[in-house]
Amino acid sequence: MNQQVRDQLTELRASIEDARSMPMSGSCVISRSEVLQRIGELEAAFSRALSEAEQITARRDQFVLTGQQEARRLIEDAQSRHEDLISETAVFREASRRAEATLADAGAEAQALRAETDNYVEARLGTLESSLRSTLESVERGRERLNDRMQTPTIHDEPPEQSRFSSLRPVNDGDWPIAGSVG
Repeated sequence: MNQQVRDQLTELRASIEDARSMPMSGSCVISRSEVLQRIGELEAAFSRALSEAEQITARRDQFVLTGQQEARRLIEDAQSRHEDLISETAVFREASRRAEATLADAGAEAQALRAETDNYVEARLGTLESSLRSTLESVERGRERLNDRMQTPTIHDEPPEQSRFSSLRPVNDGDWPIAGSVG
């Protein structure tokens, strides 16, 4: 899942980096629908990652519950056999030792699984947080550039007789000619 999120973020970054630049500014023209689609794909990927983490946590909880039930069953078995084994001290001691060892093993295994699952979920959430933070920073920078551009006077704000670009006209569908190709 991690790789899918990274790939989608890379594609989103590439579409912004490859977008057509606006003349004489750091701004660019991007397809709103394309960017919104990519953001939607990221949201879906993050949702799947979170769902996967929740499933892993549920499986961990079920494993811990099963271990606890098995431990209780072992203790109950040991208690019911206690009366039979009380006369034979050596046998009683061995049974108690085994029950305690099994309980300790089950507890250690459950704790190890819990720690492994928690680390996995933490790593996933950390990656998700980092990806979201990076995306949010990119969006904030884009909005700042847009706001700067909206507040900065453009060539069209000059009177026509003073504009040194007044002879330029769009070539095709609103595209402006490249430098040196004024027609």
